[in-house]
Amino acid sequence: MPVSPNTSRLKHLLSNNTMTSVTTTTLTASTASLDTVTLSGPNTNGLEGVKLSATTSLIGGAADYDVAIEQPANTTLLEVGIFFSEACDASGNYILDVGTAAGGQQIVANTTIVTSNTVTANTGVSTGGMRNEAGQAIDFVANYAHHVTSATDVHFSLATGGTNTTGYYRAYIKYIFM
Repeated sequence: MPVSPNTSRLKHLLSNNTMTSVTTTTLTASTASLDTVTLSGPNTNGLEGVKLSATTSLIGGAADYDVAIEQPANTTLLEVGIFFSEACDASGNYILDVGTAAGGQQIVANTTIVTSNTVTANTGVSTGGMRNEAGQAIDFVANYAHHVTSATDVHFSLATGGTNTTGYYRAYIKYIFM
């Protein structure tokens, strides 16, 4: 089996006492896109990660537009948010719920993020400081248990109150391995 150039370089550094040890962490990236990158291994504590949902169309009548993102095991949720990649014509309010099950409100509950205004392209709202058109952010529900020991889906439900002829959004989560 051929030895990779990286392995050869590590052996060289170790043999010259430039490095005394090597610890591995596995990084896995989707070959189709870089929307999902997964870290695993014994030394991931303290590493932060971000996962994005698929781009979701808001074009259509009043509805709940739902996506789910898997929060990895042994992580603490730091931030959730959504991002509008193009302008949306909100003919009614947009209400965001984020939970541990479809339609759940365990993480962010019943928060109006757009009030019958057109959403500007490349804007968003998050628990980390991104603000909506009225200058409001979203907040975690009080006493939400942010840490998970097994992989857990985080569900986003964006309810629109009227017909949308344009608009797309992506949800995201930010977490830290602990």
